[in-house]
Amino acid sequence: MNTEYENDKAASDNSESDHNTIKSIIKRRKELSDNLLEYEEVIKAYKKEARYIDCVQLPEAMQEFGLDSFETDGGIKVKIKQFVKASIPSETAINRATTTEARALLIDRRDQAFESLSEMGAESLIKSKIEVDMPKGSTHEAEVLTAMLKESGYDPTKKDTVHAGQLSSWAKEQLEQGNDLDFDVFGIYQGTEAELKLGRRKI
Repeated sequence: MNTEYENDKAASDNSESDHNTIKSIIKRRKELSDNLLEYEEVIKAYKKEARYIDCVQLPEAMQEFGLDSFETDGGIKVKIKQFVKASIPSETAINRATTTEARALLIDRRDQAFESLSEMGAESLIKSKIEVDMPKGSTHEAEVLTAMLKESGYDPTKKDTVHAGQLSSWAKEQLEQGNDLDFDVFGIYQGTEAELKLGRRKI
């Protein structure tokens, strides 16, 4: 009887030890998760402050002293440059619109932007993606051209997108050439920002 009791007690102790090990691992995992969330918020705040320094504080300070470039004793080179940002409402932005009116305005602006790009010979900036909902096992049909899909009774969905960086570069080039652009349609804004380099590395 004593042997049986001792065996049961040993098994119970081992089980409790195993549970404690698992609990310890879970606790550590939770600590890591909490730390990651905290660090992400800290990084987000640092990025926001760095952006403010680059786009507001440094340009204003250097403009005050009539400088467009500067180098510190530590070898950090600062150069003030002009920038142009442009954007077209994305599907995500349209879907997130809180009212029907806001959604309609974004769709209208998006349509106008694509139309303007085509009219200005910049259609190459537009990336088109065609999607169609098809039943399982339709691998062969999926390879058929859009026109053939329509003839087969399918209804393809065409999505057009423009890379924000490419659009901004194009908009800057157009403005530098003196071409007129609709700032509202393309969501264009201009400004100055500081570019910091240490050697070849941007900081």
